[in-house]
Amino acid sequence: MANSQTPNINENKFGDLYNSQNLNYFYKSLNNKKPIHILWLGDSHTASDFISGGVRDALQIELGNAGRGFIDGGIPYKGFSPQHVQITTEPELKTLKSFPLSKSDGGPFGLGGYRAVQSDKETYKIIFEHNYDNFAICSRALLMKDNVVLKAAKPENDHITCAKMQFNSRSSAGADLVINGSKKFDIEIASIGVWNNHSGVVLSSFGVPGSTLKDLAARDDISIKNQIAVLPPSLIILAYGTNEGFSDSFNADEYKNLLADQIKRFKALAPHADILLMTAPDANKAALNRGEDVSCKALPPELVAKYPQINHDELGAGYYIPPNLAKVRNAQIEFAKSMNIAYWDWHNAMGGDCSAANLSLLENREIAGDRVHFTKIGGTKIGQKLADDILSAIKYRLRH
Repeated sequence: MANSQTPNINENKFGDLYNSQNLNYFYKSLNNKKPIHILWLGDSHTASDFISGGVRDALQIELGNAGRGFIDGGIPYKGFSPQHVQITTEPELKTLKSFPLSKSDGGPFGLGGYRAVQSDKETYKIIFEHNYDNFAICSRALLMKDNVVLKAAKPENDHITCAKMQFNSRSSAGADLVINGSKKFDIEIASIGVWNNHSGVVLSSFGVPGSTLKDLAARDDISIKNQIAVLPPSLIILAYGTNEGFSDSFNADEYKNLLADQIKRFKALAPHADILLMTAPDANKAALNRGEDVSCKALPPELVAKYPQINHDELGAGYYIPPNLAKVRNAQIEFAKSMNIAYWDWHNAMGGDCSAANLSLLENREIAGDRVHFTKIGGTKIGQKLADDILSAIKYRLRH
């Protein structure tokens, strides 16, 4: 496997991946002749699919490609561009949103925080890069696929339900999927997934910009369980913490209790899946009227050389690390250590404090100008680092 690292056997540490010995269900899934499904849940870092896409591509190169996985229905927010997928709607579909909780559109929300509302006069087309033999659609109404026409029936309970169809590999049903609305009632599509029924990695990602772990906690258990049952994951990645860290208030004990509740919840909803926590990354906030009370002023030597025309003390000044961001990260790490949960030190992997500011100043930016969000270049790179650490752990596991 490419870029594997020498493990520290005593610590079960591979790069920035800790407690890797607790990924037993994931390791076992590598020996099956079935898809290895990884489910990734998070905030705007996940919503871009840059980081999760980097992991998906790297793992599929090494472990096989079993499909794209699940994505949110419709086009839930501006800039929605999941990798390896093209989506068009005629006209634009209305989107029901779970976040913020105070302004939620109501109704059941499952793994993703959205439902796309489609009437009989609206067309929804998804183009995938490859053909797949399995297709699933999860919505507020039970849907069955007959090429282009969908038949719908209201479920007895108000939850998201899923329908799965299999295609013969020689079938004319290819990478283009066209969904027509029902004349009986609007269809509320939560997610759509495609994969192949053979060994290899499938990585599904659901991200809600601005959301926190508390937002995930508010989603409907039965809807999540129905979605998970379609293609059970062997690994669930939770990537929250940035928005908690940007909040002016944070209570570490309350957050650890929330983490404990969500870990317990997902272990019940997906009993054959391991949990991997992504700790909060570095991110910087505009200082505005904070005066001299800012950090991230100092540049590393390689960046000083690149920007000789700018006052070194001012470059990066005006941005600071939100003080609660480290508190969130420390709470996540303390919890993971105490509960023997696998975690990945995202903050260290990207370069530590002020790395968000520094990476935004590179010629080929890895962090956007907001000093928070990854560009596609940076997201792919950090995703490759996570994939390398996972592959190193797998390689060690296979040898022992």
